[in-house]
Amino acid sequence: NYNISAFDTNGNPFLISAPILPDWLLLSNEFPVGTFAGSESGYLDGNIADAKFNIPNGLVIDNLENFYIADVGNHCIRKITSQGEVYTLAGTGDEGYVDGAGTIAQFNSPLDIAIDKSGNLYVADFYNHVIRKILPDGTVSTLAGTGEAGFKNGPGNESKFNFPSGLTVDTFGNVYVSDFINHRIRKIEPNGTTTTFAGSGKGGFVNGLVENAEFFYPSDVEIDASGNLYVSDYGNNSIRKIVLSAIVSTVAGTGEIGFVDGGRDLAKFYAPIRIVLDSVGNVYVADSKNFSIRKVTADGTTLTLAGNGVEGSKDSTGIHAQFRDILGIAIDNSDNLFVTDNNRIRKIETSPKLHGNPAGQVGLHPVQLKVTDTNGEYSTQDFNINVGEVIPPTALCNDTTLYLDENGNAKVIAFDIDNFSYDDSGIASLEIDKGIFTCDDVGSPVIVTLTVTDNYVNVANCIATVTALDTIKPVFEPIADVEVVVSLAVSETGIEYPEILVTDNCDVVLEQLDGLGPEGMFPVGKTIETWQATDGGGNSVELSFNVNVILDNIPVFDAIEDTIVDEDISVLHIPLENILYGAENEIEISVTLFDETKTNLISDINVNYTNGESLALLDIFISADMNGEAIIQIDVTDDENRSSTNDFKIIVTPVNDAPILVNPVADIEIQLPEMVKFRLGKGKGEIFDDVDDEILDVEIKTVGGNKIPGWIFWSNDTIYAHPTKRDTGYFNIEIIASDDEGLSATDTFEIYVKKQIVVGTDDIEIQTFDAILYPNPANGIVNVEMNLSFKELSLEVYNNIGQVVLKESYLRNEDIVFDMSGKVSGLYFARLTSEGKHIIKKLMVNKN
Repeated sequence: NYNISAFDTNGNPFLISAPILPDWLLLSNEFPVGTFAGSESGYLDGNIADAKFNIPNGLVIDNLENFYIADVGNHCIRKITSQGEVYTLAGTGDEGYVDGAGTIAQFNSPLDIAIDKSGNLYVADFYNHVIRKILPDGTVSTLAGTGEAGFKNGPGNESKFNFPSGLTVDTFGNVYVSDFINHRIRKIEPNGTTTTFAGSGKGGFVNGLVENAEFFYPSDVEIDASGNLYVSDYGNNSIRKIVLSAIVSTVAGTGEIGFVDGGRDLAKFYAPIRIVLDSVGNVYVADSKNFSIRKVTADGTTLTLAGNGVEGSKDSTGIHAQFRDILGIAIDNSDNLFVTDNNRIRKIETSPKLHGNPAGQVGLHPVQLKVTDTNGEYSTQDFNINVGEVIPPTALCNDTTLYLDENGNAKVIAFDIDNFSYDDSGIASLEIDKGIFTCDDVGSPVIVTLTVTDNYVNVANCIATVTALDTIKPVFEPIADVEVVVSLAVSETGIEYPEILVTDNCDVVLEQLDGLGPEGMFPVGKTIETWQATDGGGNSVELSFNVNVILDNIPVFDAIEDTIVDEDISVLHIPLENILYGAENEIEISVTLFDETKTNLISDINVNYTNGESLALLDIFISADMNGEAIIQIDVTDDENRSSTNDFKIIVTPVNDAPILVNPVADIEIQLPEMVKFRLGKGKGEIFDDVDDEILDVEIKTVGGNKIPGWIFWSNDTIYAHPTKRDTGYFNIEIIASDDEGLSATDTFEIYVKKQIVVGTDDIEIQTFDAILYPNPANGIVNVEMNLSFKELSLEVYNNIGQVVLKESYLRNEDIVFDMSGKVSGLYFARLTSEGKHIIKKLMVNKN
């Protein structure tokens, strides 16, 4: 179907014909009428085929092909979307007069509707006598009118109307209203101010100046692109025009009732209720009582498009269609008319059509159209209709296998996939949805779609399986064997592992099959390292190299740390450990001494070693009472003259030795009234000596720490003793020699002051209580030999600071022995007591 549009600049009627037309194509000048929306009377939203209306009246269409309908009987404004859905824009369905949101607003028989360039709607609310405004969101307000019937100009909230029945809006937002009972055309400015635009208010049929003109129940008003108003003068059965010069004229109609086509002075109408204009100024009239749709051309000629004056409800073409209750009319962008009739929205296609069935008519077909007016003037238009084939081509695909190149890519083109696809009209193009294959495509087949397009743009598809293969193996960079030489002391070692480099056209996975790897510790000998590289195509290659760890057979041994000893040590025994050398060799160990202090600190060094052993022993002899440093160098040399050397220090630190007793003082016996003096030298080497050659401080006192008796005094190196008869008895004297560090040596001796003896005639033998200790010095068991027999005997042993370290008691005929093996070296005092007599003997203990 092709719509044909034509117009005559003079407004003359015209006829369209087709002098050149293929036999399968027809030209139709009739106007088909069909139902667009609605069914029976009711109130139901939904799809246009199921929706219901109740006396739908005025309607308007916006630029997006949305319809707005004044649904009189349902007291609401309905909308039909461009998708064919019907819903209620504003109104509750109940009559009333309420402004507000669309869901609560109420109307009372809204009769007509118009739309401005911003999408705002204007409603002639018939029984409420007001003009309402609806915003795009559905909000309803009153533009003009009080709600009471009457006639009054002025502000919108004061103006009055008497059954406003139709309206239109200009590009400035001014609304023009057909005020039905007041016989006037009113104008409402955007702020609501209302004036009379045309009509004296008296019902009649008078043209002329707007203020004198008369209308008789004007039912509708429309405006053209130039600002001229057209009025359907319902009671005068005519179509009137108000031009910008404020003159009212008659476009068509004699004022008499009738149903006649023809010129402006001949045409007759019967209750024209609604009008609408097309883009070239033709007026379409809803001729309600003639049950038809009329067309008034620019020159005033009237034609009947649809309907035949007979009431009915029939869809057909042109005059064969029937209408029953025409109340509204609108026109879309394609000049199709839409009429509200019998609770439905009906559609009239006004353009002539070329229509036919092109099946089997593939090819180019010439057409000529001719339009001729009533004066015989005409124009022609020549064009071709190219009938294309709609049968799709036959698409045939061929599976294929690709091989990736050295860059990891493979390319396939449509001809590789195509398996001789064909079409009667020929193949215009072949396309595939995937042409480049990479490593990511290796491993599983890929489905590729081939699109085949013929010369009539018919399309067919087929699919092929494309398998991408990678047959290029990875390549390792060669690696030479790794050789590492280690000493005999090493059993395993880490190495600087070579970098494994591999190239391939795709990504590879490296895996070590054998060996220890970069973090491994390699033992002495040969280790084989094997790596495998595998790519995504399953291609793999191996790389092997050896890691050789070789012993150098140079003798080795553990280093000896520096040794610190004090000068009391005479011999050091130092092990030389972990001696290693070639299995086929023998070694010799030698030492070299470097005496750093030049004091002959080390007197001798012995090396104790047997070939084949891993341990040697060094005996290092230190000179007595010497200190200082010496360096000992050890050389281990095998029979192939390979050697290892190491040295260490012997550091001998000085020791402060205690003074020693060298000449003990013998006990002294004084027979009263004698006075005794004897030498007791303080100098070193006389009684005491000091190996450290320190000056000694010597003092004398009684055992136990008491001062010596006044009759004993020490002057220079001589002791003087001048006892009296009161001073008889035993006196134990202690001599102490101390060095600067407080170490000391002690000697004790006994001074025995005897009473003066008077000898008579009778000789009396007086025996002295005495004893001998042996061995002395001792280092274990000590024997005591008494010069008198005893019944009981007690023994106490003191150290040089007066502490008792041993107590024993003995009976007659019992051997007197005691054990000093548990005591430290030094001077001790043994006190023997029997029957009130006692004696003190010195005892030296030497553990060396």
